[in-house]
Amino acid sequence: MRQGSDDEVLPPPQSDTCPKSSDVRTEGLYYVSPERPSFSRPSFPKQPAEQYHDDPPKFATQSEILSHQREQHSSCSNVMEWSPRMDVAESGQNFVITVEIPGVRVKDIRVEVDDNKLSVAGKRSTQHWQMSGCSNDSTASAYLRREIVEGPYEVVWPLPANVNKDSVSAEFLDGFLRVIIPKL
Repeated sequence: MRQGSDDEVLPPPQSDTCPKSSDVRTEGLYYVSPERPSFSRPSFPKQPAEQYHDDPPKFATQSEILSHQREQHSSCSNVMEWSPRMDVAESGQNFVITVEIPGVRVKDIRVEVDDNKLSVAGKRSTQHWQMSGCSNDSTASAYLRREIVEGPYEVVWPLPANVNKDSVSAEFLDGFLRVIIPKL
């Protein structure tokens, strides 16, 4: 077999069977077949594994921007922060904001409306939960894996100019907070 260059394209196989592993070259060469898309290895410059950016993503939502800012301030900490997910919909004469906050008690939810924004804040605590099948003795039970994040949270949505801030209503059902903001 002759040596190939990086600019060379391998000739098509002579039979309809797959090539043997001894026939395949992996030196950046590829076979172009009319019935298959071609593949070449991407060339990436050497970059550090973790890159930190000062700016939030270009098309970030308000809560993603706040989450990004919290990450910047707590990048040295191993503590996971919780940021609930939020949907915003425009429905007829209302804006409907739905915030997913499972495991939060009603008394731990605060909804505030000011001139510029709607803010839903509070704290999720798992202290009132008991691990099923475990005794109340805290020394006898320990987590083997823990992924449920607890602690303070806040989601913010900037208010449009055409809303009635005095007629905002909210309801909490099955871990979802629905806030209805009427339009003017």
